[in-house]
Amino acid sequence: MWSMSPNKDKMPLSQEASNEPQGNPAEGDGYQFITEKRKKKPVNKRRAIGRIFFTLFLAVLFGAVAFLVFWELNRRLMPQTRNTIIDLKEVLPALSAPVREVLPAVSSAELPETEPEELLSENTAETVPDKEISENTGGVSENIVDSVSSSPIINNNITERVSLNIQDYRGLYGELYQSASRAGLSLVTVTGTRSDTDWFENEYEASDQSSGLIVADNGRELLILSDGNSIDRAERLSVEFADGTRAEGRAGKSDPNTGLMIIGVELSDISDETMTTIRKAVFGNSSVSTLVGEPCIAIGSPLGTASVAYGFVTSNSRSVSKIDRNLRLLTTDIYGSTLASGVIVNYSGLVLGVITTKDTPADTSNLISAYAISDIRDVIEKLSNSSSQSCLGIYGTDVTEEAQKKYNVPMGAFVTEIVLDSPAMEAGIQSGDVITKLGTESVSSFEDYTAAIDNTHPGDNIVVTVERRSRDEFEEMTFDARIDEL
Repeated sequence: MWSMSPNKDKMPLSQEASNEPQGNPAEGDGYQFITEKRKKKPVNKRRAIGRIFFTLFLAVLFGAVAFLVFWELNRRLMPQTRNTIIDLKEVLPALSAPVREVLPAVSSAELPETEPEELLSENTAETVPDKEISENTGGVSENIVDSVSSSPIINNNITERVSLNIQDYRGLYGELYQSASRAGLSLVTVTGTRSDTDWFENEYEASDQSSGLIVADNGRELLILSDGNSIDRAERLSVEFADGTRAEGRAGKSDPNTGLMIIGVELSDISDETMTTIRKAVFGNSSVSTLVGEPCIAIGSPLGTASVAYGFVTSNSRSVSKIDRNLRLLTTDIYGSTLASGVIVNYSGLVLGVITTKDTPADTSNLISAYAISDIRDVIEKLSNSSSQSCLGIYGTDVTEEAQKKYNVPMGAFVTEIVLDSPAMEAGIQSGDVITKLGTESVSSFEDYTAAIDNTHPGDNIVVTVERRSRDEFEEMTFDARIDEL
């Protein structure tokens, strides 16, 4: 290292190598290092332009390939509907098939009366001319099919009339209430009274109420089906009809499984005016799978007192195990009381179920449930005829296909539980047995077993054939049983 000097002849090497003008060396004693000036590399314009055009070429190429791929997929996958012609002559019978499957369960004579104006809506009446309606009730005329398939204006009219105002909603719910009122003509209010004493030995009169359903007229009495759980201790029964008149009732047979009871009212105690006002209930079909999701009305006392509630059927597959029979439970989304009674009907007034709180699922205790009417029709018939119900005394279910294939369980009524001191226990039948024959009737399901029991009478002696598991196989065994009264 060497120091800077004012003498130009002895200028440092760093200043000689620098082309920049130097400051006055006498102004400081610092050092100056070697400096250099870098030049930027010249841009190759030809190469840059080439890269730009190459990028644009790739973009165009990729876009063309993507367009061709999506066009081919759209051509192959999208349905060709522009030239599709729908033949309504083939479609209409298929659409009406489910209706034909439901209607045979109820005869035409049992259907509630319907005004002719209710059969056609306002839109339908204006759209379809009278001359185009065929007189043959079995189908639709060709004129209607041709006019529907060639008149897109009809769709536009329907679309325009979809919008509803408040008055339309009022009219809609007014029609629903009228439907419920017509079905309510077959309902009564049963009041049971009894004398009781309080803690201070003072006598007082207690009363309980329940809704009832008019089910039959035997020529001497009007028979009413009611929930006997709330009036079973009553000393006197009073029946109030839809027109407000009252008559004295008589307690009849009751069903221990469901708690339902028949109450008789002498026809001589009912006025002619009341007889022309009230009507017998008409039962619907609660076994069809299409029932789920259908709108329904709960009438009677779904809220604990006289009330009406609207909703939908949410399920008809839940099963309740009873002595010698299983009953399906209709569940709805209707919020009700834990003291509810009455029936569930559809918009035509057909009874779908009898409301129960006895077997309502615990997780839906405030939602209205009902015994499916198709499952208790035989019970109602026996109660109405004052017939005693037969009892062998078992709880059971069907044998599943999985159990049959995996464990070789024979088809029949699988016994899950034996009722204490029942004829089945006295005969020697055990849980796990499979009943395959009752007397001379073959049993392949628990429903067959229930039907066979209903064909017997209390006091009958019957041979019960079962399959009992012994080691790795089932052996046939027979037992002598005496049918008792439920």
